[in-house]
Parts: sequence; structure tokens; C-alpha cells
Amino acid sequence: MHVRSSQLVRYLAILLLCACCQMTGCGSLTDKSSSDSDLIIQWPSPPEPPRIRFLYSFSTSSDLDIGGGFFSWLAGEDNIHQLRRPVAVTVNSRNTLYVADLSGAIFSFNPDTKESIRQDHAVGEALISPVSLAVGNGDSLYVIDSALRKLIVYDADLNPIYNFSQEFVRPSSVVFNQDMNSYYVADAGANKVYVIRPNGSIDELIGPNSAQPYKLNTPTHLCTKDNRLYVTDAYNFKIKIFDTDGVLQDSLGQLGKTTGSFARPKGVAVDNDDHTYVVDALFGNIQIFDDQGSLLLFFGESSKMNPGGFSLPNGIFIDDANKIYVADTYHGSVQVFQYLSVGG
Repeated sequence: MHVRSSQLVRYLAILLLCACCQMTGCGSLTDKSSSDSDLIIQWPSPPEPPRIRFLYSFSTSSDLDIGGGFFSWLAGEDNIHQLRRPVAVTVNSRNTLYVADLSGAIFSFNPDTKESIRQDHAVGEALISPVSLAVGNGDSLYVIDSALRKLIVYDADLNPIYNFSQEFVRPSSVVFNQDMNSYYVADAGANKVYVIRPNGSIDELIGPNSAQPYKLNTPTHLCTKDNRLYVTDAYNFKIKIFDTDGVLQDSLGQLGKTTGSFARPKGVAVDNDDHTYVVDALFGNIQIFDDQGSLLLFFGESSKMNPGGFSLPNGIFIDDANKIYVADTYHGSVQVFQYLSVGG
């Protein structure tokens, strides 16, 4: 008799569960009272007042109480979606979480509606390497696939509806500026940043022919807030801050091994108090700078499996409530934190 591997795994799990029930009297499988989720984990350590608090992490839809959990899986209901190598995360107005995964898929999780979707296709072809996400008008989702060299548009339910025809070399990031009603795209392979204007035209904003210190060396991540555009200038080891017309305003960071410096800068985000957060994949942490470029705090440590422990973290997103989402790529999870403002 031919048995699929997934069916065999379920069969063995059922046998193991039955054996455990006989030994323990069918007690609960986990004791939530002693789980990490019930502990208050925050930075900095006491007696300093807390500024960052760990909330939760998730690797599968069942971690968000979506998909039926362990017993649904045992019953053969394969509706649990699992992250493999998440690199970017964002949230729309409906509280839907979108995650881009290097396994070649985009995931959608909504804890409110208990819906979970896995999408592995663009318009007319399979996704290969989705690396960046941005929520746009009408909760549309803009996705960069670096291997396809395309910017793809999906509706809020992850139905692909449009591919931009722009020829990119190695696109790496996309963001939406609501005030300007414009999208910005970084092309790491061409050392360019483009702006997509409301009329649909795509114009080069920053390019290799720009004068120093405008020139970029592998721009990998973008974020935007108000009239500012933040660019991770990866191999200049800086975050460069432009206005939305591409005029350089400021920069922070430099190559180094100490806090305040960068070894492998990745995602960048800004909270409601205008603090800039920078993910460093090699350090395995997130550094936070004030609006003058001074280091305020860093949190996280490399390779640890506990909350705040990262393994090659990549993208970061901060929502309107100062909730911080970090794609912890090689742990296969997204970790979620809360920024606690002064007096918060």
C-alpha cells in the first residue's frame, strides 16, 4: 500500500500522542502558564524604564490561532501555512499581515477573520524570490520579486492583477508614500531609486550619475515617512535620508563593529516619535537612533532562539500603533515588539 510521507508522519504522530496520553493520563500537551509568551521581556533591562517590549512571534498560521492547530493537522486538514525564510513583512488597514518568503511565496494572515492564504504566483508565472512588500491604495499589495526582476501588484486577497513593465536589474525594495501618492522602488543591481508617480510614470530619482554623496552602493531597503525617504545604502554602510524629491538631507552610520555602526545593514523603519530603526543581519540586532542620528538603544542578539534572538534578520515594519514586526529569516519566523513611548 502506498502512503504519502505527510500521511505517514500524521500516523506516527497519532501513535506517539496515544502513548503520551497513556503515560500522562491525557494531560495537556503544553503548560501555557510557564510559556515564554507569559513572560514580560523588554529592553533596556531594569532599572532603566522599558522602551521595547516583546509581544509574540509566529512561524505558522496556527501560531496566530488560524488554521485549526495541531489536531486539525492530525486529522489531515492541510490548511496550516508555515514560513520558511521570511524576509519582509507589512500590515494593511484590515489588520492583515503579509509576509514575503524566499521559499517563493507571499503569505497572508488575518487573526481577526481567521483567514490564511499562500500565494506563489505572479501574473502568468511562478514567484521565485519575493523580497519586499508595500501596502498601497485600496489595500493593494505591491511586491518585488528580485529574481523575476519585477514589481507585481496584488489585490488585498493576494490575487495578482498587474506586472509593471519597467526593466529592473535587481530590484530590492518598494514603499508607498501616502502624502505624495507615490511609490518608490530601489534597484540594488543598478544602484538606483525610482519614483512611480500618481499618473503611472516611472522616473529615476537617484542614480549612479548622481554626485557624491548622493551615490548609492547597493540600495537594499526603503522606508518613507512624511516627506522623507530612508535608503539602506548597504555597501556604504549607511542609512541615507532624502526628501521625496531625491534631495539628500542627512545620513547615519558607518562601517564598524561597535553599536552605532553597521556590519550588514538591512531593513529600516521609523516610529511615530521619528526614531529610526535599523536591522543589522550580522550583529543580529536592531539599533534605534533619534532624529539627530544619535544611538538611543539596541535590542536583540545574534543566533539566540529566545525572544529577541535573531538569525540573519532582514525586513522591519512599524505600524501606526508603534508595533514593530521583524522578519527573522533563518529562524523562519516573524517577531513582534511594541515601542513604549515616554509616558506610555
